[in-house]
Amino acid sequence: MRLTVGFGGAKHLIDDASSTTSVKELKLRLEPLTGLHMGHMRLIVKGKQPEDDVTLGALGVVDGAKLMLMRKGEDTSKRSRPTADSHPQEAGPSVTATDSTFPPKHDAIIAVGDGPITLIVAKGKQIYELRCDQTSTVGELKHMIQSSSGVEPAYQRLLVKGKEPSNGQTVSQLGLAKGGKLMLLFRDGHHREMEGMATLDTAQTELASLEQRWEGLQRKVKKRLLDAAAGIAELGAIEGLLAGLMQDLQNARLSEEGAARRSTQLDAMTRIGTEIEQLKKELTIADLDAQRRT
Repeated sequence: MRLTVGFGGAKHLIDDASSTTSVKELKLRLEPLTGLHMGHMRLIVKGKQPEDDVTLGALGVVDGAKLMLMRKGEDTSKRSRPTADSHPQEAGPSVTATDSTFPPKHDAIIAVGDGPITLIVAKGKQIYELRCDQTSTVGELKHMIQSSSGVEPAYQRLLVKGKEPSNGQTVSQLGLAKGGKLMLLFRDGHHREMEGMATLDTAQTELASLEQRWEGLQRKVKKRLLDAAAGIAELGAIEGLLAGLMQDLQNARLSEEGAARRSTQLDAMTRIGTEIEQLKKELTIADLDAQRRT
């Protein structure tokens, strides 16, 4: 299935989609084309914004369809491209549409920082304007980009004149004390990590739902609104859902930050699992007693 996605005056062709491709998967494929993090995307299909887990087939998207992509919070994050006249006090270079280093059209310019030196960083059609000082390191620049893109520094490659400097090198050491231009690339594991983070978000939502269901079951058992057999059956259902969630989390590829979130979620799930086992034993004993009495 071939799709055309319009974004910021540009058209991006996706030629490997299918009816089973989800909105989330489509956003992941658009990331390297647009330079926009999927968390900042609004995909518009037939005038509506579908949920990430909905498939293209369910949305009625067919071969040759045209979709629209927008940036979340676009009205507040976009601003006009700076020129030499509009920013005469800045040391950074002005960027024009004829500059061969950059694409002729940009979706937006995102400014980060408040230092005296302006660095222009290009990722596809996305431009980051980093305002730093001459002692700022490459690692610090990556953290500035992370604040807007959501992409962790470990998955960023900043290129200066075609070469990748170390994280400890400073702006001054790179010869950028008067401003300059850099290119941003994402490492191969970036998309897999984004999928892992999406798994974390989904697990958090489902865990909250399971906790409510578990608490509701406990109340019913305490008030004797369920007999032992029904309670055991409900416990088994919750236990199965819990096991599936834990398996998904354990299989997710995550960053250090994501792994910490996963650990917290797994701890909560383990606690619920232990409590379920305890209640199951109590209900099993109660069920056996009831059978003996009958």
